[in-house]
Amino acid sequence: MTLRERIAAIRREAAKREEDALRNALFETIRDGIELTEDELQQHYKETEARYFERQIHLRRLAFDSEEAARAADAAIGPAGRLDPETSENLGPAIPRDLPRSILPEALHLRVPGERVVLGEGEEWALVELVEILAAVPRPIEQVRDRVEASLRTLRAQAAFHDLVERLRAEAKIEIDESVIADKALWDRSGEAE
Repeated sequence: MTLRERIAAIRREAAKREEDALRNALFETIRDGIELTEDELQQHYKETEARYFERQIHLRRLAFDSEEAARAADAAIGPAGRLDPETSENLGPAIPRDLPRSILPEALHLRVPGERVVLGEGEEWALVELVEILAAVPRPIEQVRDRVEASLRTLRAQAAFHDLVERLRAEAKIEIDESVIADKALWDRSGEAE
């Protein structure tokens, strides 16, 4: 590739980046200027409620003061045994984000009721068991309002941006100068650097 070809390629890439930046800025301006009412948010939430479903899980936790004690209890219970509901702490049913951070993310890897994991560090150890995975439930709009608003704002902005582009295209006037097209000398110089 010659130096002129590289310079032309760099110019094309710079022009493309500039066009992308301008397009993104225009889209963000349109999106940020959209006003939404509470009724519109509620309606969009109802129409897209499936996006905001989260599964609930029910766990049990039994505390120990050492990893060895937790592992020994796990071995004593065995694969078919379960933690005693009378002596262990119930966690849930709850969506994962509402569970104690001390058991995340390891407890989320439990897939089958009865599976257990030993968790902890220092003097705080626990044996955590999956009791059940419940059906997914929708999160209330109050908990996902920002996501609902961002989704609806983006949809409205996409439609407005598309309409604006179509209107500008329809209003654009393109004139073709036949004499320039016919001038062979101009075409022969098109490969030269500007």
